[in-house]
Amino acid sequence: MSSQLVTAVIPCFNHGRFIAECIASLERQTHASWKAIIIDDASTDGETPALCDAVKSERVTVVHLSVNKGRAGARNVGIEMAKSEAIMSLDADDELAPEHFARTIPLLFADPRCGVVYTDYEHFGGRTGIMRGKPFDVKLLYVVQYIYAGSLFRKSAFAKTAGYRTEFNIGNEDWDFWLSIVETGFFGTYVAEPLYRYRHHAGSWSSQSPASRAKVERTSRELLRERHREGYERSGQLARFDRDTELNEAKLLLNGGEARLARHSALRAMRLDPVSFEPWRLLLRSMLPRVAPSRKS
Repeated sequence: MSSQLVTAVIPCFNHGRFIAECIASLERQTHASWKAIIIDDASTDGETPALCDAVKSERVTVVHLSVNKGRAGARNVGIEMAKSEAIMSLDADDELAPEHFARTIPLLFADPRCGVVYTDYEHFGGRTGIMRGKPFDVKLLYVVQYIYAGSLFRKSAFAKTAGYRTEFNIGNEDWDFWLSIVETGFFGTYVAEPLYRYRHHAGSWSSQSPASRAKVERTSRELLRERHREGYERSGQLARFDRDTELNEAKLLLNGGEARLARHSALRAMRLDPVSFEPWRLLLRSMLPRVAPSRKS
């Protein structure tokens, strides 16, 4: 049994109905040296505070915030409280595979320059499948968020950054955080196994409408561009990031039936990268008539 302690920091806003399953996944870990800090982020559903208190134990601390701080702020509260060097960012509606800590913690401590260890995602609930990460590549991280939110990291790396910035409570606070960590000199280590289990349900980010996600994605990506401008320029990835911002928005808008707005995004992407095929493909899609699903008589 390893003695390397890890603390799972779990922000929880109105997701108390999932918290017992989340903690049960920690109790099934083959690496037994863990603790958890649940941050009840001023929940308003009338049940989450009590459901969080119901899983309190010697290993599980529960903190009730009187003011909602959002995902970023709540995570910071828990990380500051943690006594361990290894921190696991875990959402209250998600779970970990039993081997997660056993596979990731030794890698985190194998090299003091390793700041984060990340894995593939397994989807469950309303959707199934595997979301794959990628081997660590600093340049690629500026344009592809292949280090997902639920990852293991060093508290000492966190201390060298601004933490999870609350201006990113709208989204991409995790991408901003991983970029901040690598910009302080740390690297990441990839475990190509689906050890983090991401739940799809009516209240999850993935359930929001495509048009709403497009608006949030653009705003948060503009913030990323501003906060990491020097890194984008140094890596030579600024132009690609700007193009991908337009492409991502076009895809989300098309999925939401907003063909006219999607066309504008595709045209902007085309101006940024006129030789790429993808903007042309999306432009063509935006100009085709939308076919309504057939109904059975």
